[in-house]
Amino acid sequence: YLFQTVLPKVKHLENFDCDLKRNDITSSIFTAINQANFSAMPHLKKFKLDLSSGHFNEADVEKLLLAVPNVKELFLGLGNVTITDKTLDDFSANVLPRLEKVQVLEIDFSSTKITDASVQKVMENLPISVSHLRVGLDFLKITDNSFECFVRNKLSSLKNLKLLKIDMKVTGVSQNLREQISKWNESYEKSSLKPLTNL
Repeated sequence: YLFQTVLPKVKHLENFDCDLKRNDITSSIFTAINQANFSAMPHLKKFKLDLSSGHFNEADVEKLLLAVPNVKELFLGLGNVTITDKTLDDFSANVLPRLEKVQVLEIDFSSTKITDASVQKVMENLPISVSHLRVGLDFLKITDNSFECFVRNKLSSLKNLKLLKIDMKVTGVSQNLREQISKWNESYEKSSLKPLTNL
């Protein structure tokens, strides 16, 4: 009812914050969220959707990700959700490049089945407008390969970046790269704001 009836009537919605973590919702709810057509809401500045530890159909999650609106602040909690490389690859190719307004971006993929290849695509396709970036990659079977292109090519193009936080507890990432990323975190935090939220 909320998504189908109420939201379409809210003409000046600025912030959308939906906590569905540890829930088991049906495809109809995902369909209703998509039909809310957030991309057509001109005043929307912040979009937060937390699906962490929910039991969802991956096809539904993929459709929802493809409909993510172009806003200034975007928070997506996908930790411990059934998503694979295909879903993340589609998100990287079709959504991230069009998010030219995004300044604050926090995405959590912890405890999922995604691999180096998909993480690499996400890191390569990050919007250059981003100033505050946090990526949750805890408990993934990833290695240094996830970050090679990001370090070599992408990082220098993020001219507006003021905060960088990459969480990666219990992964295959080398200690050397962990230390390097920790130094990035520290260097950005010294001259910027603290993270605006924690997924």
